[in-house]
Amino acid sequence: MKAIYEDVVQPSPLIVFSSLPVSAPFDHASLSIDSQLPSDSFIALLDDTTHQIVDEASKSLIYYHPSYKPSASELTRPTNLLGDQDPAWPVQSVVLHIQSPNCKNTFIRIPPLDKDHTSNPVLGIKLSYLHLQIKPLDHTFMLQVGVRDQAGDQILIRASTFQTETKVYPDSKSDNSNSGTIKLIHIPLVFPTSEAYTQTKWNDLLLPLDSLIPTQYHSTEFIQVHASVRLRRIYFTADGKHASSHSNTTQDGSDLNSKQFHTPEGTQSVSARTQQGFKV
Repeated sequence: MKAIYEDVVQPSPLIVFSSLPVSAPFDHASLSIDSQLPSDSFIALLDDTTHQIVDEASKSLIYYHPSYKPSASELTRPTNLLGDQDPAWPVQSVVLHIQSPNCKNTFIRIPPLDKDHTSNPVLGIKLSYLHLQIKPLDHTFMLQVGVRDQAGDQILIRASTFQTETKVYPDSKSDNSNSGTIKLIHIPLVFPTSEAYTQTKWNDLLLPLDSLIPTQYHSTEFIQVHASVRLRRIYFTADGKHASSHSNTTQDGSDLNSKQFHTPEGTQSVSARTQQGFKV
């Protein structure tokens, strides 16, 4: 199957996901929601300041598993919403909220899965620096990125908050691989403690994909952002420099200061910076 960005000029930055406009996050992505934990697992667009679910055409933009029938109140503000008691200053923006007690089966995937899962589309993005504007929710979180190297081999990069050291699995089972197995590189992701945040918990998470794999990077095929996290934007750059955005100020109008975090000593690092005046 031809890659989505194969014949497209790939500028830097190249945005592949944004929580605005309101309908856009669900137009070019697949949603997966845990069927075993239906009342506590959902994906929604909400206001990061008020935590209220966004409405569009009289419909609340919150998605539970089809087997679960939420109450009217759960469609406007779930009682078990993670992050609603967070004292850290929010951004004045609508964001995507992904939540589940088990991060494995609740996620958003870009590009969307094919309906029969026989020929899933791929991005084909050759820019090697992946950025995500995210807000941790003090719960387990996982991110998966499918890449292809110059030899044509598929590699799955997984970053998670429950991993303690970098491990490589040469023949890991994968639903995203046509062969059924794929090389998996699982790296730990460590966010700052709550005490380390002075203004906001929003971060610009940076993954240098070309240095996270042992072979020569060619392109990114897909991205899966799992629970539990708030997501504002996903984009690629050629040099690792963050993009900018007009509406990344805190409630009191302050700019968001730069901050960086790393994985534990002796492992490969995944860095993140808090947003400051993004402008794309």
